Amino acid sequence: MTKDHENIWLANLGMNLKDRRKKSMSSEDSEGSAMAPSTNTLGLPLIKQAIAELYRMEEDYNVYYGGISNGLLWPALHNLPEYIVHDYDSPKLLRDHWCAYVRVNYQFAIDAVRNSRPQDFIWIHDYHLMLTGMVMQSLDPNLEVGFFLHIPFQPPENFFTKYVTCGLPVLRGLLRFTKVGFQTHRDRAKYLELVQQHLKGVVINHDNTMDIDTVTHEGWTCSLGVFPVSIKNDDFLKFVHMPESVVKKEAIRTKILGKDPPKGSRFFFSVERFDYTKGIKEKLVAYKRYFEKYPDRIGKDVLYQVAVTNRRSVDTYRVYQDECIALAKQITEAFKDPKRPEWKPLVFQTDGLPRPELVASYMAMDIGVVTPKKDGMNLVAKEMLICNPQAGLILSTGAGSETQFTTSGLYKEDGEKNYHRVSDLFDVEAYADTFYRAATESVSIRAAHGKRLSDFILSNDIERWSAAFLDPSWTHQVIRPTQVNTLEDFFSLMMRTRNVRRQIVDRVLKGIPIRQHFMISIKNAKESLENSSGSDSHTLVLRASQDSPDTAKFDIKNELDEFEKDLSFMQYAQSEDVDNVEQFVDWVIKQFRK
Repeated sequence: MTKDHENIWLANLGMNLKDRRKKSMSSEDSEGSAMAPSTNTLGLPLIKQAIAELYRMEEDYNVYYGGISNGLLWPALHNLPEYIVHDYDSPKLLRDHWCAYVRVNYQFAIDAVRNSRPQDFIWIHDYHLMLTGMVMQSLDPNLEVGFFLHIPFQPPENFFTKYVTCGLPVLRGLLRFTKVGFQTHRDRAKYLELVQQHLKGVVINHDNTMDIDTVTHEGWTCSLGVFPVSIKNDDFLKFVHMPESVVKKEAIRTKILGKDPPKGSRFFFSVERFDYTKGIKEKLVAYKRYFEKYPDRIGKDVLYQVAVTNRRSVDTYRVYQDECIALAKQITEAFKDPKRPEWKPLVFQTDGLPRPELVASYMAMDIGVVTPKKDGMNLVAKEMLICNPQAGLILSTGAGSETQFTTSGLYKEDGEKNYHRVSDLFDVEAYADTFYRAATESVSIRAAHGKRLSDFILSNDIERWSAAFLDPSWTHQVIRPTQVNTLEDFFSLMMRTRNVRRQIVDRVLKGIPIRQHFMISIKNAKESLENSSGSDSHTLVLRASQDSPDTAKFDIKNELDEFEKDLSFMQYAQSEDVDNVEQFVDWVIKQFRK
């Protein structure tokens, strides 16, 4: 996806729209028409910028991002209602801030449509922009707009009562995208449960073959899929293979464990944003209990915790961060080793690590600790095992990556367990025991488990993730392969085919490229007829109805020939062989005279 130069990224590069407007007006005369985009004879843009700037009103942006997005939507969708900012108990403030969220989404949607072409697929990301699909479809119902939610979708029940001002619009807004992707099956299932509970007249269908849900509501249809996000492996592996990374790795191990650490010493490593969803406080409580319960580990093991400070302007973040820092100091002061006075049980850091240092730390660790309360996926777990396939992993069930690993057979209750699972962050005794099991696991077993996880991550990278989401074959717009057994099946298939053909003709006449899913639909329709006709590929025997013994025979040779012409036409229309309109018309005449 990132290598395609046809892609365009919309980025918010500033907040003061007024200043931007003044700047635009002052530069208008000097730039003139030279800055106008190149278009074809139909007025469609031929060239797009790689990045398009988006500017917001500062007062709106502050309450949109620092206010309702991070003060309400973030904790609510993680099902952590105790961290919702209490200011939103006020219906008036909630309404005012929600209006700012709507305005920013509206402006973003307008900018996206303005920078798009009719042939484009628009892909929106994350909880800040859940209403953009609704706005875009209102501006142009022919747009194809996808949405991917990077965080969990597990709102508490009072999200649709106490916070109904934004709760119901979020449910409805997501249904106005062409397709929506979730990180896990549990998030999609929760969304569907809430849609059925709170929206009237909704119709939901599940396709077992594709594992896709189709939801129809108020005349709009949306497809819902599950696509666990991953990392760009090469971005990390290129550092792993650098000789200087090995030098840094050894330096970091010495810095954390000390010189000549006792045999069996273990280097635990955690890195995340300093966020209450990451379970840092619960981790520190369990780590403290670990040394109390297993004093033989004192002087051996060290947890290197990197918690990158962010969002301190939000009260709930600031209080949480201060509590964690105080707890970290308690741990450092509580455990000493007289034989190794330089040893510290915990190294706590609030500054981020540059990529080379981060990768070297992954390479240096013995065991990665990734134990969020709730997380959409948590890519740190994947980064760790890509950089260090011999490492052990402690992983909580709150991480979407744990759900993906379990679904893929990497953790079996009655079989092989390739990582150490933390099921309940508040079960301090069990959590401390998990630290101990990870620390005392043999190096060979740990390496075997790490290798299996690493191999899985290598084969499921970010390119595969983006290709799966962008694949045009899985939405409701596509005619799926089907068995044609009755007259109703046949006429339904041909009606859907007719609609696809009309869209093809409409786009060709307007000079707009044909969408990929048109060809997929025609191919599937053709194959459906062929597979349903038996040994004689031209005769289709159909029952009058599902329950009727009466049958009718159809000669479908003409239909199959027309499908061949459709496919040939689309291949030619999308090829590099078309140089001008006259050539195109001449080819069409010759084809359809046959």
